Amino acid sequence: MSTDDRGDARVPLRTLLIADSKADAELIVAELERAGYDVEQTCVVDEVSLRRSLERGPWDAVVCDYDSSRFPAADAIAVLTSSGSDAPLMLLSAQVGDDSSEIIAKTGACDLVLKSHMAALGVSLKRELARRKQSGELESSRNRLELLT
Repeated sequence: MSTDDRGDARVPLRTLLIADSKADAELIVAELERAGYDVEQTCVVDEVSLRRSLERGPWDAVVCDYDSSRFPAADAIAVLTSSGSDAPLMLLSAQVGDDSSEIIAKTGACDLVLKSHMAALGVSLKRELARRKQSGELESSRNRLELLT
């Protein structure tokens, strides 16, 4: 585990980026690093590279550019769903309309973050990973209790 400039331990994070812009991918990684993650990332731009990367999983998080013109988010999400990936899915968009909660519900994403508010990405991902960890610990406790009864 590496440390940041303050000496705090950085959390390893295998991240699959679905983005057709190198600049966007760099911003995503920079923001996750700023949030305290030691990011190991793979960036994909089409279905073939996404499928290959999913085979090399598991991934700790998937970040998808909802506005991608080269590889539509709906197509990427369909591939993710069919693969059985259970990594938290974070969507990024340049703009969010009144239908943002509908988009999240339809896609199974954990959150939809505005590109103009990228700091929210790290916060949202930390919250989701903590929720999943807590849920996993609760499930583990239930299983142990079942074995005892």
